Amino acid sequence: MAINKNSTIYVTGFVALVSIVCAFIVAAAATALSQKQNEQIAANIQRFVLKVSDVSYTEQNLGQAFNSNIEVKYVDRKTGNFIENLPADVQNDYDNLLVLSKFKQYTSTIPSAANTPGLKNNLIADVLKVYLVKNTATGEIEKIVLPFYGNGLWSVMYGLLAVDAKDANTITGITYYQQGETPGLGGEVENPLFTNQFVGKKIYNLNGNNGNPTEPKISLVKTISAENQAYQVNALTGATLTSNGVNAQLEFWLGNYGFAKFLENVRTGEVKLNGR
Repeated sequence: MAINKNSTIYVTGFVALVSIVCAFIVAAAATALSQKQNEQIAANIQRFVLKVSDVSYTEQNLGQAFNSNIEVKYVDRKTGNFIENLPADVQNDYDNLLVLSKFKQYTSTIPSAANTPGLKNNLIADVLKVYLVKNTATGEIEKIVLPFYGNGLWSVMYGLLAVDAKDANTITGITYYQQGETPGLGGEVENPLFTNQFVGKKIYNLNGNNGNPTEPKISLVKTISAENQAYQVNALTGATLTSNGVNAQLEFWLGNYGFAKFLENVRTGEVKLNGR
């Protein structure tokens, strides 16, 4: 019996078949692209971790340089201690911040008033990723790299802060690896003339009874004072709101909601970076 290609049943069936095939193709492409995108994100973060750690690499030996010099660890934000058995699926998705959307058991809701960097839905990961930078000759951990992020004027800015492992308080480098601020103004957060100012600055005032080991003092200011120059960096010229965003990020992620407890544990020896 001849098929009536003009019938409603035929047209509906044909359209449905084409839709199914197209949906399958789109889904397959999305899966393939997602995997490729995740690989590119991971590689880009590796580049900037090595950069802020002052570790040389080439595109040809990127993975080897990262694996040789960097140890990836996860920290319990609330206790400041390492998490030794974090499930592999959480680790694999962490760089996309999917831990916030896919793994609710590893998140907390913070008060809106405390959410100074503008975390989406007031959600913060209870698991924080850190990178330990090794001396390949001695095996000693020399630096700790802390990821952070938060709102600028126009964009969410993603950065990395390197800290001297000896005192867990002296900044050895900072870099932003993703941001969309105004070129020539807020976009100068990537300029070495800005980021180099952080090298040698202290995060906390640990001296005497007035020192608070969990309240960061590092900040961007319009005019550096002689009294606080150990903790101050010149703000970005003509980019007040971006500078405010940087300050909010540093205050939050180096405070009690972020890495403060971990860095304190490193200083007291409760967290042992070199197995001693």
